[in-house]
Amino acid sequence: MLRSFGAEDRPGWFFAVSPASVSLSTGVMSFTTDGPDWARHAIADDPQPWLDAMQCIRAQGGDLADWGEPPLKRVPKPWDAAHPAADLLRRKALIMTLPMDAADLSAGLVPVIRGAAARLMPFWSCFNAGGRA
Repeated sequence: MLRSFGAEDRPGWFFAVSPASVSLSTGVMSFTTDGPDWARHAIADDPQPWLDAMQCIRAQGGDLADWGEPPLKRVPKPWDAAHPAADLLRRKALIMTLPMDAADLSAGLVPVIRGAAARLMPFWSCFNAGGRA
């Protein structure tokens, strides 16, 4: 059963700049007490959209971020360790990060951010589809 999420558990957008890189990310940095429950149910009930969105972002050089608390050591009950999305079920935060090529920034920051956001949108959409009761 899918559960609604609170304002604290809604996916956000994160823009990061360092001397070595520029990136855009989306997801939930730290679930509240009820947050992992709705997310795990949404992922476990229909993992394919999540896995497809992640595969697409990884093909473009993105990956899961390590922000937030470390994942659980085991897949929580009632799910089996062999679940196709076991790695996601263990997480307490869930964020995909997409680096932006500095060469692309010559076109302007706003178009580059819009392009990265469009490529991250399928992952962001999984939260909104899965988090509604």
